[in-house]
Amino acid sequence: MDFLSKVLLGLGFFFPVVSFVTLILAAIESRRTGRNCSAILIPLIGPIALTGWVLVTGRSSWFIPLVWITDLGTVLFLCVLPWIIIEAWRISRWTLLKRFDATHRQASATLTLHRHGYYFLRRTWVRTAGSFGPVSAGETGRYLESYDRIVMTSDDGTEGRQLLRHEDGHWIMHDPIEAQFQEDYSLDGWKFQQH
Repeated sequence: MDFLSKVLLGLGFFFPVVSFVTLILAAIESRRTGRNCSAILIPLIGPIALTGWVLVTGRSSWFIPLVWITDLGTVLFLCVLPWIIIEAWRISRWTLLKRFDATHRQASATLTLHRHGYYFLRRTWVRTAGSFGPVSAGETGRYLESYDRIVMTSDDGTEGRQLLRHEDGHWIMHDPIEAQFQEDYSLDGWKFQQH
């Protein structure tokens, strides 16, 4: 076996083994602690390398489908790929209807409204050296719009966030009571400007 085929074989086995082992360890840890644990699933690289190995070494082409089917990272990635594409399309620039921006202290927020009642809220914080806290966060969900208000429900089920039109043309955010006490995350009272 030459150097190239050894490298392809090594890479081809390394990534699927990492996916398989971390999936088992995540399942054990999740069962043991009752918390969610994530596996390290690396799709496509292992099967691509093993397909290259099959072709370089002249093995039977029947190995190629086997290589792709047995890689857990690739199989799970292909299973969730339709949802990833749908989610990306829902909040893409091609479905954008309105955009609102706000700044408050050392934080900023951008709210985009999209077709079919979807929204995306992105918040960023400017942190000084040595300070702790979030740097960026995103939220997706559904919204209902009337002339003077936009009511948002996030995908995690949090309801009650409202954007209300003010007389001066700005929009004022009102968070639910429980969110108002989370200083870093609350948008209560923020003035949004429509663009």
